[in-house]
Amino acid sequence: MSDNLGTMGETAKALSRNPLGIIALFIVLVYGMAALVLGVAATGLGAFERVLLVLFLVSFPPGVLWVFRDLVMNHTGKLYSPADFKEEKNFMEVVAALAAAAGRAEATPGQAAAPPADPVRLFNAARMATTAARTAARVPKVLWVDDRPTNNVHERRAMEAAGMSVQTALTTDDGLARAGGDRFDVIVSDMRRPEGEQAGYDLLKALRARGDATPFIIYAGPANAAQKEEAKALGATGRATSANELLELVTKALPG
Repeated sequence: MSDNLGTMGETAKALSRNPLGIIALFIVLVYGMAALVLGVAATGLGAFERVLLVLFLVSFPPGVLWVFRDLVMNHTGKLYSPADFKEEKNFMEVVAALAAAAGRAEATPGQAAAPPADPVRLFNAARMATTAARTAARVPKVLWVDDRPTNNVHERRAMEAAGMSVQTALTTDDGLARAGGDRFDVIVSDMRRPEGEQAGYDLLKALRARGDATPFIIYAGPANAAQKEEAKALGATGRATSANELLELVTKALPG
């Protein structure tokens, strides 16, 4: 008996580390209590109480299925926990890196404040990127062109934790040379560099002029709707002003 209780305890402990496991434990406990009531106190229940208990047992499974469907359709990130990663530190690294990047964007003078870091949203974006990396024929490669790479350390770390390989270039010419010598899945560029106020657009135009259609994302802020549309009109995949938005754009641009 004690061995069985010990096994049940270990199973419950393992299940409690995952939201889906918690749902399973809840279902088991509910039906266990129902079975106990039916087995021990059934003779003491009146007809009305028995009808209520039967109605509950019949309606409970559809209710659980409805809740599960809503979680799967609208709240996918809540179905996972750090334990679902091979190593829990990978999950924490993604969330911490993106949260730090979002916080840096909020603290940058002269820039619009980035939206608060939402762990669930960050997890969804990182998991999507990881899935894309696994389904691609090779590890997705990102070229990041920025004359100050120390400004985006957290963003690059989050991409690498999600399964991407990130290479950096400091100038437009260096970016063009790297893009011509290797195949990248996404190119990220800042806008202003010592080369000019529109250096990001200059790189984009040069790439498109030579027939390079690699998805291109401008990472600079702030930007209004008109500026974002201008970037797309020039051939960019989009213009991101926050770490969250950047990772989402990169994720959608990856193959697979």
